[in-house]
Amino acid sequence: MEIWLRRELRESLGISKPLLIAHLRKLVNAGF
Repeated sequence: MEIWLRRELRESLGISKPLLIAHLRKLVNAGF
């Protein structure tokens, strides 16, 4: 179960991290 939770967390981070970076880039482009 712990391994499954870790895999879920890693997959969700792998998906959300690029989205977060793209969002931050949009904010930077809009701000500067």
